[in-house]
Amino acid sequence: MRLQSNRITEESAAMLEIEEPTLLQTVRGHRSEVTCADANGARLVTGGGDRVLRLWTWERGAGWDEVARSSDAHRYGVTAARWAASGALLASGGVDGVARVWSGRDLMPRRLLAAPGAAAARALCWATRARRSFARAVLGDSRAPAGGPRRRRALARLHAHEGALHAVAAPARGALLLTACTHGVLKVFDLAEVCRSGCNGVSSSPVVPLAWMDNVHDLGALCADATEDGNMAATGGQDALIRVWHTRVEDGWPRGLLRGGYRLSGHSAAVTALRWAGWGEAALLASASLDRTARLWLPAGAQLHCVRVVHAHPRYLTCVVLAHDMRYMITGSNDRSLRMWSLGSLTINDELEIPCEALAHFGLGDLKGIGPLDDEVIDEDGIATQTTVAGRPEGSDHTCLQHLWSSTTHTGAINDIATHGDLVATASSDGLARVFRWSEERGELQALHELAAHEYPVLAVDFVAAGAVVLTAGLDGRACLWDVETGVQLRSLCVPAGEDGGAGGEAGGGGVRAARASSTRSALILLGTDDGLAPLWSLDEDNPQPLQARKQML
Repeated sequence: MRLQSNRITEESAAMLEIEEPTLLQTVRGHRSEVTCADANGARLVTGGGDRVLRLWTWERGAGWDEVARSSDAHRYGVTAARWAASGALLASGGVDGVARVWSGRDLMPRRLLAAPGAAAARALCWATRARRSFARAVLGDSRAPAGGPRRRRALARLHAHEGALHAVAAPARGALLLTACTHGVLKVFDLAEVCRSGCNGVSSSPVVPLAWMDNVHDLGALCADATEDGNMAATGGQDALIRVWHTRVEDGWPRGLLRGGYRLSGHSAAVTALRWAGWGEAALLASASLDRTARLWLPAGAQLHCVRVVHAHPRYLTCVVLAHDMRYMITGSNDRSLRMWSLGSLTINDELEIPCEALAHFGLGDLKGIGPLDDEVIDEDGIATQTTVAGRPEGSDHTCLQHLWSSTTHTGAINDIATHGDLVATASSDGLARVFRWSEERGELQALHELAAHEYPVLAVDFVAAGAVVLTAGLDGRACLWDVETGVQLRSLCVPAGEDGGAGGEAGGGGVRAARASSTRSALILLGTDDGLAPLWSLDEDNPQPLQARKQML
């Protein structure tokens, strides 16, 4: 039924339809309390005090089904888990003070991030939708390191608070860093300035917060989250209150969270988790509490009001998840279970789609450069060290397995290389792309195909569709798709001509300098050209014209 409340504006009520939440499924598997959860459409990740990180997928008619797990994800309990915006990666934090980055497909470990002397990590968030970085809060320490999954060194270490950090968020689309501690102090920083400050401890130019507020929560803050557009953030604390903050913008640039801070009351015990979905007048906030209830809050004018109360579990709640499309909510509890609630007409027999924002997938691509971890250990200072390199003892020299220089490679410069499993593809200035396969038996790369379709140098190559297709692009303003097994050309994509990106039927004047394929089931192709265009194609469609062809893309 449609929400009816005289406290909610007609405009906001018309934008959202949320019926009384109904229980769809109870999910069990953890042997101790469920401490954290996050959903990415049809995929769910959960962590518990049993040290286990679990990956679930939605099966129509059956609900959530476990497909992967890491039984020793952290040395002690798992405390936090969040998906990256693209869904290609997810991150977890634990009582051991370590953050880990995992493949979103199979829960394979990708990176281990350990700050020297770090105490328990209690919260984390991916800092931006476009860059490979995320921030995490550390319990029992006033330092909040910000690191990237591609490298194992910390970008910065911020001495932000005297109290332990339980709440961290990245409002304004990652331009800001919000932290709140157990002393009830909230601070907002320019995240770029934090990253520039480095890891040298006390700096000669300490980072000055854009905003600093004391006593935002009596007895301390426990959680925080920001809306998808970054214009609002919320914090929850031991005082059973939720406080909502708005980004203050000057000259088009966020300067801090100084407006708002109004209190949402309703819970009778500490607020343990918050999660936003949507934005603006369509923003929906979910909260979880020690009072065993979850609450849903909707905008009403300048504030939010509680519109639904869910008596979710027989024991206290530890986490809450909202689907990006607001079709369902998931709660986790100290009773070792998760419960999924329909917020409308969703049933167990419906499909759940993974959220897709076309350009988000290219931030991480097909995990290019984010390979599996070698064996690692953490020393007494919390530093992760690598114990083996490609199966060779520590300290040994790297050995070149094969040096390719023959008629089976190229006569010109090699401009790009792509790999997928045992496949290798190369792009060269001789106008050719080649595909090789690694032979374990012979211990060498064996040539499979010579791909000759470009009239000028080939500058980019990538694998598509789980390695079944090769993408090439060159200075002739074209991109080509090839079948890996047969070497047959499947499709040719021409860069649209014209300053406005309108398709003219012929290739544009600019060559293609870069070509990337998304990691989604419905593959997307993104090109970068000399004339400033970035055309985007969906391979699910036969239309030869791109979905978009923008200049000055962000």
